[in-house]
Amino acid sequence: MLFCIAISIIIRIFVMQTKLLTYLIPNSMETIWGEIQTSHRLADGVVDVCTASHGGIIVDKYVAKNFLSTEAKQVATYENGHYYFEEDCDWAIFAFENPSIVPQQWLQYIENSLNRWNPDYIENAKRNGNYEKRLLKLHEIMGLSVPVQTELFN
Repeated sequence: MLFCIAISIIIRIFVMQTKLLTYLIPNSMETIWGEIQTSHRLADGVVDVCTASHGGIIVDKYVAKNFLSTEAKQVATYENGHYYFEEDCDWAIFAFENPSIVPQQWLQYIENSLNRWNPDYIENAKRNGNYEKRLLKLHEIMGLSVPVQTELFN
């Protein structure tokens, strides 16, 4: 009997962890931009959404530590357990930090968008020592030649 109870507890814990790991943001969810009309799953707990009026990337708080730096969290709008990166300006922050999971066609626009709309994010990331390594990763994924350090960081 005790063995059966122990097995039952282990199974419940496994199921709870599995649900958390495969957590998906539902299509019917109300966002800060309105109700989701279409969505594209980027990863568990991360979706790119469109609503009737706007859209962007939503990251669930339970998976945020896997995808977002402190700098990114400071820029995002946080509401009801989700981090929001709107589609016009802030999407590039998420994409810059996670270039391997966003659509390939986004990659070429990340640097220009960050420079234009999020210079404070860039400065904070530089101050924390994260900007250069992320930029190198982005260039590597894009197949660009990686500049020598003196060219890139002056």
